[in-house]
Amino acid sequence: MRKGDSTAIRYIGGYVGDGDPSLTISLEEFYSVTSAYLEVATNTNFTLFINGNSIGQFTSTGNSFIPSKYNISSLNYFRNGTNDITFKPVNPNINLFIAGGYIKIVYKPKGVVYHTFPLKYEFP
Repeated sequence: MRKGDSTAIRYIGGYVGDGDPSLTISLEEFYSVTSAYLEVATNTNFTLFINGNSIGQFTSTGNSFIPSKYNISSLNYFRNGTNDITFKPVNPNINLFIAGGYIKIVYKPKGVVYHTFPLKYEFP
């Protein structure tokens, strides 16, 4: 994370799901999302959706006590304000659940002035 970046974290505590678990995460007005990271313990493989857009299938450890770590590369689906994150099982015959984890999004908020350093000021 660079100076001036903001971070949004949404924890997924305890047991969530039995089907298509979803959550929301809010981002203040931003220029761009620079990274997104997901760490969750699920019982099965899943497809992840950001604001209704599928960003791919992810492989579970298959053990609801051991989380898997994923870098999210499809950053262009995040938007200002509320973002909907949905998990759907790859196998529709299995009820997906999340035993715990979090999603972390790093972004450049508007209203922050970014400079390249070093800055030099000449006194009169």
